[in-house]
Amino acid sequence: MEENYRVVTSVEEFSACIEKLRINNIIWFRGQSNSEYPIEPTLFRKRHVIGDYKGIDRQQYNFKKSDAIMKNDLYALDLFKQKHFAKYRISTLNDIDYLYLMQHYDIQTRLLDFSTDPFVALYFSTQKKKNEKKFEEEIENIYKEEARNNDSSTIFCINPYILNKQSMGYDGIINLKDTNFNDLKEILHPLAIETDFEDDRITAQKSKFIFFGRMYNDYEFYSILKGSYFRIIIPNSCRKQIFEHIKKTGYNHTDIFPDFKGIALEINEAIEENYITSLKKLTND
Repeated sequence: MEENYRVVTSVEEFSACIEKLRINNIIWFRGQSNSEYPIEPTLFRKRHVIGDYKGIDRQQYNFKKSDAIMKNDLYALDLFKQKHFAKYRISTLNDIDYLYLMQHYDIQTRLLDFSTDPFVALYFSTQKKKNEKKFEEEIENIYKEEARNNDSSTIFCINPYILNKQSMGYDGIINLKDTNFNDLKEILHPLAIETDFEDDRITAQKSKFIFFGRMYNDYEFYSILKGSYFRIIIPNSCRKQIFEHIKKTGYNHTDIFPDFKGIALEINEAIEENYITSLKKLTND
């Protein structure tokens, strides 16, 4: 791969791009609605870097200048375990199982969702639509900003084997049933992990995860991981046609979310379409 991103405007172009990536073992995919967003857990997006604050005695608290204060997900984990046990009286889950559950219910963690199915990622990158600009203007802005354009969406594609080889010298994907969570917390770099945890949403979305360790940097910060990822960029003006296409092939809301969230998304979409139809009819009369 000579460049680290490509712009696609149709499902056919997307499929062709994925086939080429798979030759290089780029096999995990994450869809984001804004290509300007860094590839990092939401947990990391709100933080205070210690070096930004004058007058703080870093030595007193054993801080390095690059350290940061951010939301404490391990504190959240302890709270979740307590409340989950109080409600369900289940004590057989391990810490990483609880993290998966927390992720499921939108509690911020160090996990970042990926999928082995590129069309699941395509669903997440195209389901939200922004105000349209002219296609030519969008393309110009995408290339001008080197794929960091907030009007476009992205599918971030990674080689998890290169990731784990570079991060900890491991030739494979880490299964959490064979790993001590306390050891995992001390890892500096991101790691590719998988689980045997049974959950309908994980199964439907063919989920894999990146676990971010003690450092709070986004994925692309690490120069040693440069050869492990690729970006596919989708102009906003192409989202609707792509999303409508994949909905007809088994990637609609209820397929991706096989619970009441999927039903809620379908209903909200139907309400919105009904409203737009009624508004057009009224304004055309």
